[in-house]
Amino acid sequence: MAIADPMLQLVAAALVLVLPVAALAIALRLHPRAVAAAAVAGTVAAIAVLAVDALLAMRVDRSPAVLDAAAAAAVTTIVALLAAQRVGILRAAVLAALWGAAVLPLVLLATVGSVPSALQRALGAVDAGGALATHAAGAAAVLVVTLLPRAFSAGRPTAGDPVSTEPPAPTASRGQSTRTAIAVVLLGMAAVAWMVGVDRVVSEATGRLAVNAAAGILIGAALWLTVARLSGRRLPAGGALLGAALGWAAVGSGGAFLGPVALGSAAVLGSAAGAMVSLRLPPTAVPLRRPAVGVLIAVTVGGVITSLLADGFSLAATGATIGSLTQTVAVLIVGLLSGVAAAIASAVAAGFVALVGVVARRSGGAG
Repeated sequence: MAIADPMLQLVAAALVLVLPVAALAIALRLHPRAVAAAAVAGTVAAIAVLAVDALLAMRVDRSPAVLDAAAAAAVTTIVALLAAQRVGILRAAVLAALWGAAVLPLVLLATVGSVPSALQRALGAVDAGGALATHAAGAAAVLVVTLLPRAFSAGRPTAGDPVSTEPPAPTASRGQSTRTAIAVVLLGMAAVAWMVGVDRVVSEATGRLAVNAAAGILIGAALWLTVARLSGRRLPAGGALLGAALGWAAVGSGGAFLGPVALGSAAVLGSAAGAMVSLRLPPTAVPLRRPAVGVLIAVTVGGVITSLLADGFSLAATGATIGSLTQTVAVLIVGLLSGVAAAIASAVAAGFVALVGVVARRSGGAG
């Protein structure tokens, strides 16, 4: 594996750390206190990535670990922010911290920690852009959270959670549309930074990586809006941001291996499949279930398209037919690992919140 460009890793890490969280906070108007609590969880995950990387000493060059840690922090922070809408701020932060520290160091090492990756050596699956870590793992964790009972009653925060993080109004206003557009741009910049950065060096593939990432974001956002309108449903707030995330998820596995045809196919089919499945969930479904299921579908479809059409190793290039199966199996393995970890972390977090509540009540009674 070539020695990484330290400056590229640091710049990409800064953008990946800040921009996705900023995009979500802007689109959904999240409370600063919720963002701060989620950022603590993200910090725990980042420290875990750095610690595992140093402990295993798998890389001579340490600078890629900085970018990987930033990605782990961003993903964990977003999981915490989304989970807070279901289980409250405190429990969500503890859940996400435990989940991120347990899952993301392993998934990042398996997907982008070496060339060829551990995932490729073990299964023959390819995840050049780390979509399993940046999208599939987090989506599986959020999906598990949607199975938990809601922690709010009549919009009031639970004990130990000082701020309610109820989602905004379900339909988009003009102001919301502007915020969503800004959020999509920020997410696009983050996608470009990650896809270019995870290649570790500036090379002849850098231009294609930037174009593929930006195209995935734009195609995903446009397709989500199109599918939503064709379905006859009113557009929910921040929906285009979900579409952009679907586009990134769909092209992430292929990275620089996606030529124009493969890129278009992965972005269009992955984004459309994710959007259609998420929008076809019943109106009574937990709102967070839509992005979770949609992202998992987009990663899976994008991975299959990569195995069929990507340059160098796909069915079109080599005639090998096993790739589609291994890409799907990789998503299932990461999703199962992430889901189990999230369930365990949720149980621990629930116990912690209950303990905090008991201590708070006793302190109040003593006062």
